[in-house]
Amino acid sequence: MRIVEEDDLRRIVGEPEALAAVEIAFRAVAEGRVTQPLPFWMELEKVRGEIHVKGAFLEGEAVFAI
Repeated sequence: MRIVEEDDLRRIVGEPEALAAVEIAFRAVAEGRVTQPLPFWMELEKVRGEIHVKGAFLEGEAVFAI
């Protein structure tokens, strides 16, 4: 597993690459090649916060995201 921090991601991925990835993802959704479960969430009343965890897998890709 590799965890990529936001600052590193912004340095590695430019706007053209990000837009290309979004196009690939939306096309995969339209073609029915995406496994995307409902988000997991918890409300944390004592600290007045909440947590949301979302993920997806595109068939044919070597990675997934959470």
